Amino acid sequence: MEKVDVYNKRRETLNNLKERGKIKEGEYSISVHVWILDGKNVWIQKRSANKKIFPNLWEQSGGGVISGETSLDAVKREIQEELGISLENNEITYIGSYTRVKDIVDVWMVQKTMSYEKIKMQQDEIANIKSVTFKEFEKMIKNGEVVPTINPSYFLLKNYCEVYMRGKLF
Repeated sequence: MEKVDVYNKRRETLNNLKERGKIKEGEYSISVHVWILDGKNVWIQKRSANKKIFPNLWEQSGGGVISGETSLDAVKREIQEELGISLENNEITYIGSYTRVKDIVDVWMVQKTMSYEKIKMQQDEIANIKSVTFKEFEKMIKNGEVVPTINPSYFLLKNYCEVYMRGKLF
């Protein structure tokens, strides 16, 4: 089991290591949500049917930050593990953070041209991957096809794109 650094709700370190999933009330680990933009589309992935939580639902890439790792390091590691894609720092933009019950979620955007043929999906984690427009993704949210706990992350991305990219993606 991976070890994670433990923080309080203000992201101050508690100088404590725990196994991921063993976080108590008032303790938080750091997670990353990584949205990959390819032109006007977003790459999303379908969770494996074997996942205990939200099997067969669609989401962005991401995962937990392990002990000693930065959030940016976790972005690169997770994308490499899940999709077999290497990222350069200039392709990655930090968008913001929000706090859930047991973790603080850092939201990142990757701007990269990708092709389905070059993606090497992590079979035990991902059942499928596809590229969709923002409108298509929002329809999937309404239809219950998307992991519901990622909605704040998605709306941070959408707001960032509307404000700072002047809606060029819509």
